[in-house]
Amino acid sequence: MYVFVGVMVPLIMKEFRPNQSNYMTSNRMRRPYNLMRAYRTVEVVHVMGIDLIGKLILPYYTVAGQFILFCNVSALREESVDIVLVLFSLIAQTIAFIALEFCGRFSMNAIATVNSWKYLNCSYFDKKCLNKFRKSCIPLRVETKGYFVIKRLTVIKFLRSIVRGTFRTLMALNKTQRL
Repeated sequence: MYVFVGVMVPLIMKEFRPNQSNYMTSNRMRRPYNLMRAYRTVEVVHVMGIDLIGKLILPYYTVAGQFILFCNVSALREESVDIVLVLFSLIAQTIAFIALEFCGRFSMNAIATVNSWKYLNCSYFDKKCLNKFRKSCIPLRVETKGYFVIKRLTVIKFLRSIVRGTFRTLMALNKTQRL
């Protein structure tokens, strides 16, 4: 997984964008024909990698969310707050927050890279071909096909669901105690 991230991120954020400085690759790669071919290769690698990683994403965030809810509710229900539960909750929330934020930024930068091809200096014919190719590109993002797509807003939704779930669980437990 680290190799997948280590290869994809520099390509998307730096190498495929025209009019940048300090490229690691030759300038010939940013010619329209080579750019289209290299990007399509990265799309294929991305789809293959996401098929593997995508199967782990949804179960991970489901388990992490339930664990965080358990820690939060347990820490709030007890009279003597166990610092270990609070620490576990904070660590799990921080890890989930960082992972979601990174995936959301990757998605945003992949879209910005494809949109930056509008400003590539090339001939009229090359620009026209590149524009058609740009419209045919699938958005590179971390996702579970058809179920869960990670965008920048997913971070806020995840944290909101943790807070909402914690308070709803506390309210439900208080109602059952009164009966």
